Amino acid sequence: MAIDITDSREPPTEVLSVLEQHLPYSLPVLRRLQFMNFPGGQTSDSHVLSTFDKELPAQDFAVAYLDFSRSPETEMWLYSSIENPVTDGNNTVCEEQILELLKRVRDIESQIAQDRREWPGVVLIGTLHEKILGILEKHARVKEKTYKHFKFIFKVENLPTGVPLPDKELSYSTVKLSDIPLVLSRTHIPRKEYWVSCRCCKEILTKF
Repeated sequence: MAIDITDSREPPTEVLSVLEQHLPYSLPVLRRLQFMNFPGGQTSDSHVLSTFDKELPAQDFAVAYLDFSRSPETEMWLYSSIENPVTDGNNTVCEEQILELLKRVRDIESQIAQDRREWPGVVLIGTLHEKILGILEKHARVKEKTYKHFKFIFKVENLPTGVPLPDKELSYSTVKLSDIPLVLSRTHIPRKEYWVSCRCCKEILTKF
């Protein structure tokens, strides 16, 4: 059975709806797609890729956000229903969907005008699940990888109450544009200096 990849410039409502049903496993991709609705959250190179057709997806599906212009930062977020331990899906189908989606990524790269001479044929995927990593390694699709990262998700109602800050001229406040150099200096990860403004308060919230 042929696998069609839908390529959208905006996050389709049905994609967001299904990803919400797969929380918390789909959280990284869902949040990235929701972020597209904010200023700076998408570019002319943004793509929402999915195995969805005009109907809601079958039990097995894959969704990705791709933007080559974000390089050298994360260029792609990928979610497959194979990540959800609650669903009883077909691993073979999920594997085929992931490989077909990567073929679409290759096609997109061949069409963009951006200079890709440094990493031709390579896409940087963030927050990749170990099951998908295993599939990519099986098909010799991994060029480099970082060490394993563990994710912890807490329910807000279960978090401890806040404690007062020590009396050292510290205070909770909104992140300002002038704070960004300090934030960037505390990480070895290369970051671009584009920013996002909040529509409601018109203040600079973050820059990364």
